[in-house]
Amino acid sequence: MGSLAGASMLGAERTVVAAGESEAKTAPDADLMQEHGVLKRVLLAYGEIVRRIGAGKEFPAQAVDDSATIIRTFVENYHERQEEKFLFPRFRQAVHLVDLVDVLYAQHQAGRRLTERILAESKSLAGADSRSRLASDLEAFIRMYEPIS
Repeated sequence: MGSLAGASMLGAERTVVAAGESEAKTAPDADLMQEHGVLKRVLLAYGEIVRRIGAGKEFPAQAVDDSATIIRTFVENYHERQEEKFLFPRFRQAVHLVDLVDVLYAQHQAGRRLTERILAESKSLAGADSRSRLASDLEAFIRMYEPIS
């Protein structure tokens, strides 16, 4: 992921303490990688929902809403906001990878719009048209966020 290219520009490590464990330091780039893992898991769920829609099979509508809610609360409102608040300004100030930062910021905005539509569509999956629109939006979200291999 491009946003990780200079994650060390954040500077400080974050302390992570789990119940019953000793204190451990997590470097900013490792922390970002763990957070991207959450996104990757939701992309897998989105892909399975798209597959089921394409095959005319049923799927739990609540899974769509739950997955989009994870995207909204954790990925968009926490992870991406952290990138926008702390990481992107450092790249811009250093005049380093500014074009990439601009593209990632635009991606964040487009992703938020898609999530809004996905959340709305998850509430009304009555017919083939609504399922088709949902599948299209899920595919667009996956295409936008899935790492290219």
